[in-house]
Amino acid sequence: YAGRNIRFVIYTGDIDAKPQEILSKARSRFDISVDEQNLHFVYLRTRRWLEANNYAHLTLALQSLAALIVGIEALCSVNPEVFIDTMGYPFTLPLFRLS
Repeated sequence: YAGRNIRFVIYTGDIDAKPQEILSKARSRFDISVDEQNLHFVYLRTRRWLEANNYAHLTLALQSLAALIVGIEALCSVNPEVFIDTMGYPFTLPLFRLS
């Protein structure tokens, strides 16, 4: 993607993670390199709501609702043209599709 006017956005709930740590994990997991000049990080503060230990009952249902809230936070921060979910929260896909 060198020479193209493309901006990459990484949504992360790892509030304490430094961009270099995230990029290192992405390189090792997905075997991709990204020009850091075109890179923007969005730190999602509501991500902790996705933790299963927050819900004693109806865990999956409440996590699905939480995923919608986290998706709304992400969408309000940056509305991408292409959205790739690497975490497996399917209820966020319709949000980004409709935007």
